Amino acid sequence: MTNATDFLSSFSSYSKDSFAATKELFAINAELANKLLEKQIGFAGLMIEAGEKQLDIASVTEPKEYVAKQTAIVEETTAKVADAAQSTSALFQEAGEEFKVWFEKGAKTAEETVKKAAADAAKVAA
Repeated sequence: MTNATDFLSSFSSYSKDSFAATKELFAINAELANKLLEKQIGFAGLMIEAGEKQLDIASVTEPKEYVAKQTAIVEETTAKVADAAQSTSALFQEAGEEFKVWFEKGAKTAEETVKKAAADAAKVAA
């Protein structure tokens, strides 16, 4: 009877640890998804802003003035897109570190669980 009780206890502990790890992973993914959505919304706003600026210069009739304004729009938009790309890259690096910590924590928990199960098995065998 002790073996069955020990097995159920170990299984229950393993299940709780697995569920907790899954919840943590879900939280990390949800946070990343929210941050990425914010970035996407910001990027869409940037594109709308650039489009509005294009419409603003549509009435310019002087070629040199038009080219100068078009160049300014492109330079400004390019700088903002580069900033967005850099901050998104930093976001992925941060998420990568969070995943690494999560994985290492899970590996440590798994190792402890296996060691405990081995110790319990050794006690039963003795």
